[in-house]
Amino acid sequence: MISGELDSPTLDQAEQQGYLVLHKPLDAVVLYALLGRQLPSGPLTGIAKRNEIA
Repeated sequence: MISGELDSPTLDQAEQQGYLVLHKPLDAVVLYALLGRQLPSGPLTGIAKRNEIA
């Protein structure tokens, strides 16, 4: 979940329930790396691993 809100009870609840909550602005390279780690193996994951994004 990506949001521009920094102080939201709804987002806090989502995090407590195990959702990954990211806040804007979010660097595209970081988002790409996170998606590569979360999605099943495939082209996106392979690219993220090759780039060694921390």
